[in-house]
Amino acid sequence: MGNSMGGRWRFGWGVLTGFLVGVFLFLPMTFAVRNIFDVPVPDPVPPLGLWDGLYKAAPSYWISSAAASLVCLVPALACVAFHRTRRFGLGYAIAVISICLAIVAAVASYDIGGQVMPG
Repeated sequence: MGNSMGGRWRFGWGVLTGFLVGVFLFLPMTFAVRNIFDVPVPDPVPPLGLWDGLYKAAPSYWISSAAASLVCLVPALACVAFHRTRRFGLGYAIAVISICLAIVAAVASYDIGGQVMPG
């Protein structure tokens, strides 16, 4: 019984750590990559259709987010390699991927769709 509870705690700590890394490190890393490689910001004109906006951003815009996501996943890959830390790494990976996808969706929606003005 003690062993299964310890496994749950390891998974939970992994989720918490992944959440914190995703929230506090992913966005600054993404913006740093974009500044270093001088990635152009998409034109903030609202798209006519839902899929029109995806083509307004340069591929480097999406690659910078993917690169920052992969950097955030490195600790998960290191943890999954060892049996004792596998659950922690799995929880970390799930949390980081979820948070990174949510942040990319929010930032891309703002960058590509433009600011939503009231009224």
